[in-house]
Amino acid sequence: MYSNTTGYDNVSFGYQSLNSNTTGHNNFASGYNALYNNSTGYNNLAIGNLSLYNNTNGYNNLAMGNDALKYNSSGSFNVAIGKGALLNNTSGIYNVGVGINALLSNTTGYYSSCSGYNAYPVIYDIHC
Repeated sequence: MYSNTTGYDNVSFGYQSLNSNTTGHNNFASGYNALYNNSTGYNNLAIGNLSLYNNTNGYNNLAMGNDALKYNSSGSFNVAIGKGALLNNTSGIYNVGVGINALLSNTTGYYSSCSGYNAYPVIYDIHC
């Protein structure tokens, strides 16, 4: 929590986790560079190396697994469980990916849920 200014109720375990947090609150980061770029995001849980790495102001996200929700910046209310789950999500909301690389290519999609290895829907608001 190198940059923390007024952020509160944050927990950080791992090298450079929550490194850029300034005013974000109620975040939990465990793992190398977990929630690294988070600045104002809140109520996020990141467990795994590089999980929620690029998150800046997204909130209410859960990422468990290395690279889970790695490129998320402003997406909120997402659940990613598994290595690379929702990896490329940037601003998508209300998505659930469970499994290795589940919803890997989702970037701005919403209301999708998939489980299984490399699971991904053809259109949004689909469950697979």
